[in-house]
Amino acid sequence: MPDQGKTLGAAVSSVPLVFFDLIARIVPGTVVLGSILFVARPAGFPKILWVILDNMSMAGTGGGLFVTTIVFVFAYALAVLLWCPGYWVASRFPALGGRWDTHRFRRRYEKLRRTDPGAGERITKLKAQVHMCEVLLFGFILSVGLGIRLVASDPYRLANWLVMACAAACLLASGIARRYCVYHMIDSLNANTELIHAEEEKSQRSPILVP
Repeated sequence: MPDQGKTLGAAVSSVPLVFFDLIARIVPGTVVLGSILFVARPAGFPKILWVILDNMSMAGTGGGLFVTTIVFVFAYALAVLLWCPGYWVASRFPALGGRWDTHRFRRRYEKLRRTDPGAGERITKLKAQVHMCEVLLFGFILSVGLGIRLVASDPYRLANWLVMACAAACLLASGIARRYCVYHMIDSLNANTELIHAEEEKSQRSPILVP
């Protein structure tokens, strides 16, 4: 029984990490990968996309599982690479990063996770959303760059302008969403930290009864 309890505890504790990777890396990485392929439109792109989606729909088979794994691995790696500029911008230019002091946030976040694991998991979820928006933001910057190249190659084709406009709209939406998520995350962290401090002060002021 103790071994089963340890195994169950380890599985439960790994859920936030899996959720973080799914929301912060795999989901935005897949979206950005599809966006880049759509804007760049390499030779045979529609056929390639159809083959990939067809294989992913049969993930239970050996070939489908292999293709799905490759897509997710590429998406994960792309998300990690795209997140690096977001972290650098946020740490070097707090005003552009939504006034998010990454070093101070990290210390307060780790302290909250140790003091109140439940509240720490909520901040982890909000943090994953911020990472997702950062990956999408810099991924759509690449898409807009490819869209400009597409328009320059054939400026008289309306479809090229529409593709670039869609990429630009997604870029703007990602920037707005990131700023909102940062403020939401910081507000939640401040509220939880203030509640913990209030409880600590209350426990310190309470009289100690000596029998």
